[in-house]
Amino acid sequence: MKQCIHCGKDLPDDASFCPYCETVQGSTVRAETPEPRKHKVLPFLICLAVLATILFVRHFNSPKVIDAEGPELIYGDYRLILAFIPIESGEEIPQPQEHDGNSLPAMENAAIPSFLYAAGASDGRNRKDDFLEQLESAAIETVPRDNAEQMMCGEPEPNPVFPEVTLSGNIGYWPACGSNDICWTLHMKNGDTLKLRHTYTCLETESIIYHPEDIPMESIEDLQALITHIEEEVPPQMPVFIFLPAVTYEGDLKIEKRTCRLIGAEGESGETIFNGTIRVSATMPEKQHFEWIRFSGDGPGVEAHSRVMLSECTFSNMKTGLTVCEEAYIDPHRCLFENCETGLLYDCPHSPYNVIFELDRCEFRSNRIGIHLRAFDNGRSVACVGCTFAGNGADILNETDVPVDTSTTTFE
Repeated sequence: MKQCIHCGKDLPDDASFCPYCETVQGSTVRAETPEPRKHKVLPFLICLAVLATILFVRHFNSPKVIDAEGPELIYGDYRLILAFIPIESGEEIPQPQEHDGNSLPAMENAAIPSFLYAAGASDGRNRKDDFLEQLESAAIETVPRDNAEQMMCGEPEPNPVFPEVTLSGNIGYWPACGSNDICWTLHMKNGDTLKLRHTYTCLETESIIYHPEDIPMESIEDLQALITHIEEEVPPQMPVFIFLPAVTYEGDLKIEKRTCRLIGAEGESGETIFNGTIRVSATMPEKQHFEWIRFSGDGPGVEAHSRVMLSECTFSNMKTGLTVCEEAYIDPHRCLFENCETGLLYDCPHSPYNVIFELDRCEFRSNRIGIHLRAFDNGRSVACVGCTFAGNGADILNETDVPVDTSTTTFE
């Protein structure tokens, strides 16, 4: 028996209805209070924010490649500039140079520096030292256009002749090179890579070339007659190349009215030797050039009264190898001065060239005096770039107030 859930009367066990109070019988089901649903949106948003922050930091801290596709780039606090123009101390940094060029005869080659400047992006001041502290390495590549030949390029490095320049690299070119892009790549210590570029073009000009098999030049008289003919008959702006035979010229030579390019013999055929003095006073069209010639005798081998360029020449066993006189400017490259009383003499108190006289990778060996600065206008300087002095009685005798830069010089 069971009791009614309402009135308490006795009822059969299987009764589902109370006949006394008419209450439906049944078991009571306890309703459970549902647990509140957990909120999953907020943790998702937090995770999303953290992920976005990580990606943001990685983007701005990861190494970047920045290609200016031209000669100027703003990088942080720096304004990086490529130009072909050097500056002196105190001068303003030049504007970017996208293109420059030159014209040369077919037989000639030349070189020009490509300069990198680092200036303040806001104030334009020279920031060379600050930038170099952040620079890991630098490289230059020349890329020819339109199937032209590739120009040569040197490693970028500080330039002792132009200390205001951040870095410079020499670009060697000749007419067949046409146009080349000069491409700089800068690797920074933070992993960034910066790229800048500008263009140099070399065009070919007409020239006249003389060979020993075409015209007599076996003696100093023959050569003087040829130079006199050129001075009188060839237009002054026409480049002239004279390829000399492997002979020894006895006597003096004068180049007075116009310049030419004297190129000595080399290789198995022997060498070209001058035992007298070549006196140069010509000023047209540009510099007087000497290449691969040996000067030997009482000397001076060359007496320069105008602009003279010498490449891979040797001055040996002379009283004076090369004399720089008034109104002269010399530009020697890879020349050797050996066993001379004086290898190179500067005696030019009134030279009009207010520039740096640069000696490029010349060697002075076993001379009584390597370089003698006897008279020289103040306000200029001499830079011995990559030169070597060995076994001289005096490497440099300076009787002037002109400074001599030997920061890249080797003394053995």
